[in-house]
Amino acid sequence: MKKTARQVLRSWVRIVQTLKSGQTLQVTARGKPLVKRLLADEALS
Repeated sequence: MKKTARQVLRSWVRIVQTLKSGQTLQVTARGKPLVKRLLADEALS
């Protein structure tokens, strides 16, 4: 299923907003990390 850039961005924002201080998010593609570590505090600033 294809998604528009806007749909992807809105989904990403919802996920990041649910992170609590100190929680991390790891983004993977086929099990391999795309981003090493994204802290909730950094994502919201």
